[in-house]
Amino acid sequence: MLELYELRKNYKDLGYSTTEVSLQMLKLTSYPLYFFLMTIFSSLLMLRMKYSYNTTLKISFGLFLTVIIYYFNNFFTALGGTERIPLVIAVFFPLLVLAIINSVMLDRINEK
Repeated sequence: MLELYELRKNYKDLGYSTTEVSLQMLKLTSYPLYFFLMTIFSSLLMLRMKYSYNTTLKISFGLFLTVIIYYFNNFFTALGGTERIPLVIAVFFPLLVLAIINSVMLDRINEK
């Protein structure tokens, strides 16, 4: 993190764009929240699946959702890197969507 801060300072001094460095700093600070939300998502997903499902089906479904979430994050990172949307939105909007999905899934588990 300190090296990224120094790199951003050097880029400013040279007149280079600091967008990528700032984006990486934001992503680095949001990783603990991302991992926490993904852990909750995976545990809620496994709690919702019944025991009668095949193990191969569970693994395939989990991998499919992981790939979808990965590309969703990369899409917003690319939008933030090209400055089409603000960097804060590019980093935290996928986390907000994941938190909303988690809260809906948690609410449905409590209904049962």
